[in-house]
Amino acid sequence: MRLVSGQNLDENEEFINKTVEGGRNLEWWIGLFKALPISSGEEEFCSLNKTCAKLTANNNLAKDNSVDVHPTDHMVLVKERKTWEEALLHCRRNYGELAMMTDEHEQRKVLARAKMADTDYVWVGLHFSCFFEEWLWVNGHWVASDDQHWKNRNERPDCNVSGAMQKTGKGKWVKRPSEDRYNFVCAVHCGPNK
Repeated sequence: MRLVSGQNLDENEEFINKTVEGGRNLEWWIGLFKALPISSGEEEFCSLNKTCAKLTANNNLAKDNSVDVHPTDHMVLVKERKTWEEALLHCRRNYGELAMMTDEHEQRKVLARAKMADTDYVWVGLHFSCFFEEWLWVNGHWVASDDQHWKNRNERPDCNVSGAMQKTGKGKWVKRPSEDRYNFVCAVHCGPNK
C-alpha cells in the first residue's frame, strides 16, 4: 500500500488517475491529520490521528487501526525490519525523520513506542560520523559519547554503526551494526518543510 501524502496534489492526482485508469484495484494510505496551532495562530492539518483511514480505489474512506500513532507525541513505530539507512529513507519519505531525543520528554515518547516493537532494538536518528569521530543526530547536532542514555559510555565505535534504542528498561542507546534490521521510530514533521 502506498502513502499519498497530500503535500503534492498534482502528484497524488496523477497517481490516482494511473491507478484507476490502469484497472488496478489498489488501496493507498492518506495522511488525515491536524496539528497544534503554529506561531501565527493558524492551524495546520498535519499531525496524525490515532484513528487512521485509507482511501480505496473507489475513492471511499475506510477506517484502519493498523498504524500505531498517537496524536500527542507525533511519533510513529514502524514494525518493519529495515537497516538504519532504509529506516532513515522510509521516515523521510513518509513522516519526516528518524526520531531524535534531545530531552527527557522525547526520550520517554520514543521509549513508549519502542516497547511495542517486534525487535529488541529500534533504530533512532543517531549515526556515527567517521570523519568527525563523533555521534550525530540526523539533523546534524552533536551527541556526547558520555551522554547518560548510552548503555556503554565512551566506548569507541566502529565506522559502520548507528544508534538504536533498547526496548526494555530505560531505553538505553546502543551502538548496532548499520546493516542489522530492526523496527524503527519516526518523528512526524508537519508544515511546509514536510
